[in-house]
Amino acid sequence: MRQHEATLIHLIEDLLRELRPGASVPVIHPDHALEEDLGIDSLGRAELLMRVERQFGVSLPSSILVNLKSVADLLDHIDKAPRGDRPVHRHPPEGRAE
Repeated sequence: MRQHEATLIHLIEDLLRELRPGASVPVIHPDHALEEDLGIDSLGRAELLMRVERQFGVSLPSSILVNLKSVADLLDHIDKAPRGDRPVHRHPPEGRAE
């Protein structure tokens, strides 16, 4: 498993729960296509990008949204992104609020 994979998958699961309340969330793998497999459209990808920047303390160009196809693509961008001065926000463990 890659360094940020589990955290990113958790972010995607949370987003899917918000986008489709009451629907089951699939088991997410890095090779899943954001739109075709997970149903995350362009607006959902924009929201995901903002959450990723906040979570990981990185700055990602909005231009990546056009070519962002899979979870693995997003992981690649996170790994290569310059880290900002913003603190990294850790996701609380399941069932616990911060």
